[in-house]
Amino acid sequence: MSYTMKNSFKFEANAASKVLDISLVKVSRGNLLGPQEPKVERVPEGVKFSWEDNSWQASASPNDPVFVFLLAIDGILSGSVWEFFGNIREKGSHILPVPNFTSDKKWHAWIAFSQANPWTKKRELSDSVYLGIV
Repeated sequence: MSYTMKNSFKFEANAASKVLDISLVKVSRGNLLGPQEPKVERVPEGVKFSWEDNSWQASASPNDPVFVFLLAIDGILSGSVWEFFGNIREKGSHILPVPNFTSDKKWHAWIAFSQANPWTKKRELSDSVYLGIV
């Protein structure tokens, strides 16, 4: 997995150089329509991502799988949890299980969609959306 860091840095007041703004980092980039009204919350089973079904708008299909990504950057407790082929767009939600030993971490969360391209055999992606800390 590669992060898109371009345009993720900004100047802060009285800073001599730019600093990383994690909310501007993209974990995916592409032309596929992204999620509509995405949300994230902790639930007993892990972290729940939800969105409104926007199938049939632009090139969005009801069968597009969701891509969800969590990143913790708490010193030595840093790490990531992700799933590339989650529930499909028409389902409206996906629960990402989080290991018990990391369940109390603060996670930065992103969501995106992907779609198979039958001609190239590659996947089309949407731009990821940063959802904040959960």
